[in-house]
Order: sequence, then structure tokens, then C-alpha cells
Amino acid sequence: DADAPAQFHFLYLFDPHWLYQPSDAHRELGITRHHDLGVLREELATLTPTERDELERVYADDVERVDRAIGHLCAELKRRGLWDSSSIVLFADHGEYLGETTWDGDAWVGHTVDLSDTLMRVPLWVHAPNVKPGVVTEPVSLIDLGATVLDVAGLPAELGHGRSLLKGPLRDTLYMHVDFEPALLRADSQRKRALMWGVVDR
Repeated sequence: DADAPAQFHFLYLFDPHWLYQPSDAHRELGITRHHDLGVLREELATLTPTERDELERVYADDVERVDRAIGHLCAELKRRGLWDSSSIVLFADHGEYLGETTWDGDAWVGHTVDLSDTLMRVPLWVHAPNVKPGVVTEPVSLIDLGATVLDVAGLPAELGHGRSLLKGPLRDTLYMHVDFEPALLRADSQRKRALMWGVVDR
């Protein structure tokens, strides 16, 4: 109902995450025998090129299901005449390794190992009546997401942490981490451990 009071909904789509679930078309792929992530990581070096391709296709199935779900949501809002008055903020918290090599030189499936582009470059899409269409090519941080959502909703961005991405200027420094204990980068630091807590200057 277009005249109904404003509502807030949080939709959490967990599909593109271990355990990857193949579509019916890929149900018989050999990679689905790996139900234990630890075992799969140990066996990465022995996977055939075909099995590595299968791993990527199974993950792609998960991503496609999420894409379809978002498409259905947008189509339904349009069908009900709510699209122009609706605000949507779509984002992901991290990417995923699918057998690629980490900064340590090890093959990996999953995340939580480093701060590479594979894990840190994620989608962020904002649709709202008060937002002009456009593309931001500069890196931004999800640390500013709360303030941005408040801004989109017409509420004071100061109520949230960070700053609204709609107001600018963008941050000069981005903060990223995959651990909860800061590590200083010293001459004797292990590269992997130090890079688990990152400050990236643009």
C-alpha cells in the first residue's frame, strides 16, 4: 500500500557462502563431495582443473540465486507502485577465495586470511528517491554504511557511526581488518599477521 506508514526491512541473503549449494543443473558436480571446508582446503592442491572450475560454478549458482531474489524484490516493488518511493541499500561484507593464492602464497577457499581485492572489493548499490543515479569509482568503506542508510531515510546521519557517503567528501584513508587484535607492521613482523589489520591510504 503506497499510503502505508514507512517501514524498514533488513534482508539477509547468506547463499554465496560455504557450504556452496549447487543448482539442479550442477547437482552432480564432483566438487559437492567436499562437505568439510577444512578437508577441501587441504585437498586444493590435488584438485583437477575441472574440479576447480566446478567449485567456481557452484559458487556462481549461489550468487545467481541471490541476484534473482533481488530482481524479484525490485520487480514486486515496481508492480505495487512502490519503487519510486522505496529506498534500497545493497551491500556485501566480503568476497571469497575459490582456490586463488593468498598473500602468503597458499591456495585458499573462504575468507579471513588477508586484505586482497578479491576479499575487500564488494558490491554497494543505493537506490533512493533523493539519490541521483551515478557511479562512484573511488574506494569507499562499509564503516560509513550506517550513516548513509540514515541519510537515505531522511534522518540525521550523525546518529550513526561514520559519515554519509552521499554527503562527501570521501575518506582519504580506508580501514580494513580480518582480525580483532591490531598488529603493527615492523621489520620483524610476519607479513600475513601484519596485513590482517590494515590501513590503506589512497
